[in-house]
Amino acid sequence: LYAANAEYKDSHGKALAIIQSSSAVVSTISSSILIWKILRSPQRLSTTRHRILFGVGIGDIIFSLSFANYNTMIPSDVDYISWNAQGNQATCSMLGFLTVLGAPMSLFYSCSL
Repeated sequence: LYAANAEYKDSHGKALAIIQSSSAVVSTISSSILIWKILRSPQRLSTTRHRILFGVGIGDIIFSLSFANYNTMIPSDVDYISWNAQGNQATCSMLGFLTVLGAPMSLFYSCSL
């Protein structure tokens, strides 16, 4: 099984992990700026639009943090498939929790706009 996935892991897997994690870092910074601007505005969270955008930003930060780890939270047992896998079962469970929490949160807040 290792021989079949070695080429993918070394070339495409590494590039995909770097691009995905870099995009997640940019998304986290952008959502943080959005939240910062909302909290610094005179209305703060008094308007419905600001509360919804605040929820979208929080959901996006949670979801992006689950991808901004360069695959280090993936269990090291599957190192033959995933590049840079250094985690364990607990980190994998935490990663899954962040993904399952952040994705619907951003989606539902975006739908409410």
